[in-house]
Amino acid sequence: MWQHVLRRRAGGRPRVPSQGTASSSLPSAVGLEASGNGVVSSVSPPQEPAAGSTQGLLAEPLPSTVFKYCDAGQHPTLGAAASLSSIPRRPSDASQAMVDVGSAAARAAPPLPFAAGARRGAPTATKGDVLEVLCALRRTQRAAAGRLRRRLETVARDLEAAKEEAGRRWPQAGEEDAMQTAAPPAKRRAVQASDARPGAGGDRVVPGSEIVDQAMEQLQDLYFQDVAKADIAGSHSEGLSKFAQDLAELTRCSNLEPVATLNSGHLGGTAEVICAAAFDAYEEHFASVGVSRVIRVYDFHALLANPSALQYPILQLHTRSRLSSLSWNSYLPGRLLTADFDGGVQLWDVGTGADLNFFEEHSRRVWSVNFSRTDPSRFATAGDDACVRLWSTGDETSVATINVPAPACCIEHRPDDNTQIAVGCADERAYIYDLRATQAPLAVLRGASRAVSYVRWSGPDRLLAASTDSAVRLWQDPGGAGADAAAQRPAAVYRGHANQRGFVGLDARPDGRFVVGSETNAVYAFSRGLPFHTACHSLEGGDAPGQRTAFTTSVALARRSRHCLVANSRGVLQVLLQS
Repeated sequence: MWQHVLRRRAGGRPRVPSQGTASSSLPSAVGLEASGNGVVSSVSPPQEPAAGSTQGLLAEPLPSTVFKYCDAGQHPTLGAAASLSSIPRRPSDASQAMVDVGSAAARAAPPLPFAAGARRGAPTATKGDVLEVLCALRRTQRAAAGRLRRRLETVARDLEAAKEEAGRRWPQAGEEDAMQTAAPPAKRRAVQASDARPGAGGDRVVPGSEIVDQAMEQLQDLYFQDVAKADIAGSHSEGLSKFAQDLAELTRCSNLEPVATLNSGHLGGTAEVICAAAFDAYEEHFASVGVSRVIRVYDFHALLANPSALQYPILQLHTRSRLSSLSWNSYLPGRLLTADFDGGVQLWDVGTGADLNFFEEHSRRVWSVNFSRTDPSRFATAGDDACVRLWSTGDETSVATINVPAPACCIEHRPDDNTQIAVGCADERAYIYDLRATQAPLAVLRGASRAVSYVRWSGPDRLLAASTDSAVRLWQDPGGAGADAAAQRPAAVYRGHANQRGFVGLDARPDGRFVVGSETNAVYAFSRGLPFHTACHSLEGGDAPGQRTAFTTSVALARRSRHCLVANSRGVLQVLLQS
């Protein structure tokens, strides 16, 4: 019967091809395609048969009921459990033709999914795909093993060089534990105590130090970075020496120990927020200012002599407005500048408590004030009105004005050059200006993604800038002879603290150490040569019921000692010792 149907459609007698011909031509002639699960899913449109070809026999699409086998062999009446082989055959020649067509399509279909039980329409992978991925994975692992082998060879070579330089034989693997066990208990305790102190004597200086153990992953990256740079320069030994210096710096600055704690008012009161604190030039006194409209001056030597005693300020000066910043004169003891939220700047004599002069030209709040380190009569202010003003202590009006592109958040004179000044602005940039030609900046320092809140010189030719994207960036010789004024990129970026909202504090020393506050009510210590922080300390005076989370508001480093001042939004002021 099936042959007669085909003959009527083709317009002639049926030409029955051989079995081999049918198996190879039927799928392409009919245009059958197999889905990802091996089931016929579509029929191609009719095509004009070629002369002498058997394709004309099946040129028109077959009835849709012939290929009504959807969803991996499900029968419309038997359900999903029935397979194609379990469907009952009709006692006719047409059923055999259907089986022949289906088997031919199955033989030409792509391989079945490699993953068993794949859902219809879901992405599948063949055995060939898996083979290709495994080969790529083997290549990747071999490359990683090669890098690890080269690193182990480098470590072994440097270990032998360090042993030779030390002039003694270090214990081999397993010998050190045996030596510790065989030693008398008193000696074991002494060795363990020396190991616990960074930089102490003994066979092991660094292992056992808590800060080294915590920073082991970063130290590993730092070691291979130092060695790689030295190998490029052709001097491997210099890379090992550089790493030794970095390791010594880490163990030398791995602790921030609280010495004394001062409370400037009732904890939890917003009126006691400390905005700035700083040591005077001779480290005899330190002062703090904030939103309480009070300047508090403390005797630093008296505090160190009796840190556990209740400390009171030796002087309190009241102002007309909330205070945002302060700056001590580097040459004239007792001369102090304060800036307020109403745009005013005041000069004080701390020794007598006298108000020496008042400067008022900013139309909005003054965020930062800074005395020149080379000229005791010069100072500069940065305001929310996008102006930087230059002043002389003997004049009530400014001597020059620099219009910056955005509100100026911070300012600091270059320590060795009175003609240059660094400014941080809310437009995500820091600027270097030559005070002899202020029409355009000498250098534009890009890299921050949010406002630059602090700029601090770390030595005569290095500038640190903190921004509210939780980062501190370092620039080498910004504004120097070879500086590109259009786009200077930072030489290093330091992270670890949290700063997304406001001013948390930044201060730096010429020797490369600097500290930065955090919105987690903590202070982080860094060394300029290390890409990670070397110490961290959380302040007292945490969260209060119904109040915002406490955060650090100011930090200040002493220049003649290793002390550090840290203040927070709860009015807590701590003196720390960095060791």
